[in-house]
Amino acid sequence: MSKYLKNCYILTSTLVGALFTLVPETVFGCTKLFAKCSDEVNIILNRVIAAIAIFIISLLIQGIVNAARCSVTIKGKNYVIKVCYGDLFKMKKYKKIIPFDECFTTTIGTGSADINESSLCGQYLKLHPISDIGTLLSQGGLKAKRKSKYCGLPAYEPGRMILKEDFLLMAFAKLNKDGLGELTRSEYINCLEVMWEEIGRWHGGDSLCVPVLGSGVTNLAESQLSQQELLDIMIHSYMLVANKLKLPQKLCIVCRRKEGFSLNKI
Repeated sequence: MSKYLKNCYILTSTLVGALFTLVPETVFGCTKLFAKCSDEVNIILNRVIAAIAIFIISLLIQGIVNAARCSVTIKGKNYVIKVCYGDLFKMKKYKKIIPFDECFTTTIGTGSADINESSLCGQYLKLHPISDIGTLLSQGGLKAKRKSKYCGLPAYEPGRMILKEDFLLMAFAKLNKDGLGELTRSEYINCLEVMWEEIGRWHGGDSLCVPVLGSGVTNLAESQLSQQELLDIMIHSYMLVANKLKLPQKLCIVCRRKEGFSLNKI
């Protein structure tokens, strides 16, 4: 709210300054609200009323702008972060990150260890089926570091990825013994650090598009963070490494429209 009011104040100050500079004082004296008051007092009152009216109009204008906003751009010394609503698969001229689980499961279904059809990974697999993920991982030089808690399957470090056309397929959620994806907060932050490192290797000079990681079916074991909180963590993590890694010219974070989430809260 403070940012909203600050923007309204700036807009009001600009409009009031222009009004009082361009409109002659005699115009404010044309209407007498109080007959018993002097001309000077009426001019002051008319100016105050005009300023209040402009402030109310500014509130309405800023409210409309905020409601209609579809993107926010954050610029730093050596990075540009664009946060927007949209469909990741329709983002052109970007390499796009698709989060898989730690085992790179490619089976879409309703089982606990299957990929949810409506998830980003599920949508990707429907558009770009993978017949042999093992070969793809081997060709990408990705090696399993341990065994998953789920059936002892080969598991890859969260954040590690391979390139497939315009997509970067990334190991993300660890699987528990029931095949459900979960991460602790510290594991989530470590995953982001590894991801930025991998992006430095794979982006090839292209701008990059990534979803808000963890805002889907993945469970953060210690606390269920909102999309707003996850987005803030991703932005701050990127800013912290921006001076250390060769990162893409622009990072685009695609968000889903959800209750309680707003680009204006970034």
